[in-house]
Amino acid sequence: MVYKYNRTSNRASWSEEAMKQAIMECRDGSSLRSVSTKYSIPRITLYRHLKTGSETKKLGRYECVFTKQQELDLCSYLKEMDGLFYGLSRKEFKCLAYEYAKKNNLKYPSAWDKGKCSGDDWLGAFQIRHPEIVLRTPEPTSIGRAKGFNRTQVTRFYNLLDEQIQKYKIGPDALYNMDETGIMTTTNKPPKVLSISDKKQVGIISSAERGQLTTVICCCNATGSFIPPFMIFARKRMQERLLDGAPPGTQATGTPNGWTNGETFLLWLKMFVEYVRPSETKRVVLLLDNHESHKYYPALEFASQNHVTFVSFPPHTTHKVQPLDVAVYGPVKRYFEQEINTFQKQHPGRIVGQYDVARLFREAYLKGASPRNGVSGFASSGIWPFNPNIFGDEDFTPSDATDARRSENAPLSPEMGQQANSSELPTSRPLSTPTPQVVAVAGPSNSCSNAIVGLSKPTTGRLFIVVILKLIFITKNIEITRPLFR
Repeated sequence: MVYKYNRTSNRASWSEEAMKQAIMECRDGSSLRSVSTKYSIPRITLYRHLKTGSETKKLGRYECVFTKQQELDLCSYLKEMDGLFYGLSRKEFKCLAYEYAKKNNLKYPSAWDKGKCSGDDWLGAFQIRHPEIVLRTPEPTSIGRAKGFNRTQVTRFYNLLDEQIQKYKIGPDALYNMDETGIMTTTNKPPKVLSISDKKQVGIISSAERGQLTTVICCCNATGSFIPPFMIFARKRMQERLLDGAPPGTQATGTPNGWTNGETFLLWLKMFVEYVRPSETKRVVLLLDNHESHKYYPALEFASQNHVTFVSFPPHTTHKVQPLDVAVYGPVKRYFEQEINTFQKQHPGRIVGQYDVARLFREAYLKGASPRNGVSGFASSGIWPFNPNIFGDEDFTPSDATDARRSENAPLSPEMGQQANSSELPTSRPLSTPTPQVVAVAGPSNSCSNAIVGLSKPTTGRLFIVVILKLIFITKNIEITRPLFR
């Protein structure tokens, strides 16, 4: 059975709605010929329906397995699970369709019983009838990020930020974001190459099996102005030639593993103050994540003495609200991998080493860290122009599924759940989201009392996570955390 059938006749090419409108106009006094021409319905057919009230008969011997409403319910469920970051693969959705049809005693092809799933033809026809459903590659999102990005935490962050902006009359030129990112001397994903069609496997030379890590600290403000990057190499002794070809003004240091720590953060902070030059009359706000190196007391004290106020992002939310993560680091890393691939083609047999990193990073940084991307990052995260309502309900849906706590009176075992109706899929119990507490992170002296504003991690109770494998929740008494159909 083909799912994309090309008609060879124009029989019954009119719609039921057109037929109803035509009958109403004829009964209101319009001529049969004019109405027939208007709606492209054969005159004899219109006459028969007008006199006898004949029902429309379906042509052909094949019928859809599901009704239109049932298919809309399946679409709603797909969208619901996609919003929860538990999207269904082709195989999982075909299994769902089979179980749904079987549970509701619908007539379906006998071939479905063999594989316990619907066929590819049915899925293809389903996608034609519902073009909004397409197959896409999902972006991996950790459980921590899914449950951390909840409305309570994000709302408190924007309230804190607005308080600091109003208190110090901060403009876009005094609102900065800094963040660290790691770059490797090997590419994570090689580019596609042209090759012959009958070749079994296509290979490409990589720099090494395991690359060396170099940490880069970037910073920009809401006007798209960047200060020079700060690089941290995985070595104990620094050499000046490591910065050959680096972006202008770049500074660097070394740590045994190439990671940042409190001391390296203090070095960068001194560089930041040197470039920005904040004062008592022109204070700056620095947005950063809650990495432990940012709570280094000497750095907090230095920031307080130099009129720099820290505002930290809530845990596990930087992928949405941090400007550098949203619009800058993605392009920079893509350009950096392109530079590595070009380097390997121009220097066959040579491995990318630490002394090549700065020169390769220069080209990627100058392309990716553009004023346009900087401004776009602040706007997309709702930081500047200030828009605390930039995220809608669909953005907070995953946290409802992953960061929910059971109420004290709720049953704790699947056997205590309610049996679903045969024509419906199971529903869920109400969700509750833990409320984070606002804390001030400061040193022992009063001089640092306003150095950093942050959010504590939420206290979570018993977490339960729905993992859909073969969608056995249809035939068993298993509860899920969201209603399937609304």
